[in-house]
Amino acid sequence: MIALIRAAALALAATQLASVSMSSAILMDTTAFRLSDIAGANFFIAGVVSAVCALLLIRAVTPDRDSSTISTLLVLAILLCSVVTSHAWARVDHRVLSAGFTLIHYLATGIWIGALPFLLVALRHSENVSLSSAIARAFSSMAASSVVVVLVAGAGLTFFYMDSPKALYGTSWGAMLGAKIWLVAGILCIGGLNFSIVRKLGTGSGRAIPWLRWLVEAEIGIGFTAILAAASLGSQPPAIDLPNGRVTPQDLVQRFTPRFPRLRTPALRELSKSDEQVLKQEAENQKTAPAYIPGAPALQPGSPEDIAWSEYNHHWAGILVLCVGLLAFASQSGKAEWARHWPLLFFGLAVFLFIRADAENWPLGPNGFWESLRVADVLQHRFFTLLVLGFAILEWRVTNGRNASWWAPYVFPAVCALGGAVLLTHSHSVTNVKEATLIDLSHIPIAVLAVFAGWARWLEMRAHPTSIKLFSWIWPLCFVAIGTSLMLYREA
Repeated sequence: MIALIRAAALALAATQLASVSMSSAILMDTTAFRLSDIAGANFFIAGVVSAVCALLLIRAVTPDRDSSTISTLLVLAILLCSVVTSHAWARVDHRVLSAGFTLIHYLATGIWIGALPFLLVALRHSENVSLSSAIARAFSSMAASSVVVVLVAGAGLTFFYMDSPKALYGTSWGAMLGAKIWLVAGILCIGGLNFSIVRKLGTGSGRAIPWLRWLVEAEIGIGFTAILAAASLGSQPPAIDLPNGRVTPQDLVQRFTPRFPRLRTPALRELSKSDEQVLKQEAENQKTAPAYIPGAPALQPGSPEDIAWSEYNHHWAGILVLCVGLLAFASQSGKAEWARHWPLLFFGLAVFLFIRADAENWPLGPNGFWESLRVADVLQHRFFTLLVLGFAILEWRVTNGRNASWWAPYVFPAVCALGGAVLLTHSHSVTNVKEATLIDLSHIPIAVLAVFAGWARWLEMRAHPTSIKLFSWIWPLCFVAIGTSLMLYREA
């Protein structure tokens, strides 16, 4: 337990110092500020203090003495540092009340989600059924109280940050809030299963303890993804601060009305110039400094051919993913042995994405391979391609019984969950606020479905061959939904 606390504290210190360093470097590179000017900023002071407290926590936590008091004070100091860099502290009105809700929200989330890894460690190292039962019951009571506090504090913050229910679909902040709600709902479903298992542990049978551990693993994964979604919320302006440029119901109808997929691609020569070419041509004529987003170029208005190219990519990717889900269903039924080769479709998807995802970059476009990686979107696309290629090969070997490694069955679900988390935090240029929101509304449901698919498959593999059939059907259903969503994707 102490080793886990120290590792987490060290990771926090390193992350805070890296964040402060990069933010300071960006400011000094894009403004006339010096380091001495930046050192007095809230983010700089809060980041350094948070890192120092994390390092002190490593020193304070020892097995030789009771360090609960000093550890609690250090943790509270870290949370306060996070609060002073939040939206709540930046607000002019209701600052104290919204900051209080934020602090309570953070604290309850830490007690609930943050304590899950320690519960898992305790259950793994406890061979006594009675002790495991007592630990699980104690955590269940603590988690239930924390959930109530998280929901109440979250509702309070939503009241301050969202001016109407229309903001849920009208702004990127609202769309991300919706994703967080779905993820929390998934955690609560797993928590409900855990609660029913904990109640059965009192009978003295230890057969349910492995299932409790496996479900806690999934709860940790989805819980940390929800925290990533919350972090993404913190990096965007609240909905109440974006009264203009919102998505309207008419925009939703126009964009998301189902239409037949685009199966023919425009010619490469018909596409617009690459962002790199445009930026180089306009750099000398730029008179005012644009808003700076690290790694993101200015968003050019897409031509009809550009839009057609992107929609073609999404629609064919959707067809492949839909086929994966349908073949997985067939394979699960046990009546179609040939369907177990469904992972090979991901190999084709990886090649397709690598070639066509970014037409302005190598191998199709004028921008070189290494040059293109400076753009955040392109880097993320390349990362996705590697993920897809990796689990395509490994999962095919697993489904065909050609890989005896204990870790191989977990690569596919882990990559699905990780890919969903990355897509959930996938950023776009804010040059066109409404367009960015519409893209988020398309991508966020896919990301959430990918997270659920990954952890459902994880539970199926973890409990194999005694797996509950429910989980073996959930993840193919998620892939069918993802494929359908991609086939209906539109940019205009």
